[in-house]
Amino acid sequence: MSFLCKTVISTILFLTLTINNTQAQMTELKLPKPILSEGKQLRQDIQERYSNRSFDDKKALSLEQLSTILWATYGKKIKNVDAITSATYTIPSAGGIYALEIFVVVGKGASEEIKEGVYHYIKEDHKLRMLSSTDKRGELASACLRQRFIEDAPMSIVITASPNRMIQR
Repeated sequence: MSFLCKTVISTILFLTLTINNTQAQMTELKLPKPILSEGKQLRQDIQERYSNRSFDDKKALSLEQLSTILWATYGKKIKNVDAITSATYTIPSAGGIYALEIFVVVGKGASEEIKEGVYHYIKEDHKLRMLSSTDKRGELASACLRQRFIEDAPMSIVITASPNRMIQR
């Protein structure tokens, strides 16, 4: 079995095991509006981008920062819907299938505003739906081929694809 296939299967297994917490699924967190007025130019942000595998748990993301990141990743456009394709989201999707799903894994004590657990980003309503109310960073690190730095990250954003939606077209 290939390295990529093992990684995909591990991540799917992690997310599937996480979703069994039915009490948590009733918990939803409406996100604040994304911050669109601040920030640098995109080119400068790309130029300054770097990878980091050591985390300072005293510098957790605020709810507003997380909201802005999730919106930029896969959120609904606030205005200026694409006149040609009628696209309403911040990212393109061939055939308008939007096959991605975004999850946020939050560790214990990572944020005063967001409880530990696993959340599904509901792009249509710009909110988070809790799938699990326990710290799953260890399981996520194991699913990612035992990359222990993932367990140390206060928060991780997991991007997955829905094969069923991808094969519809």
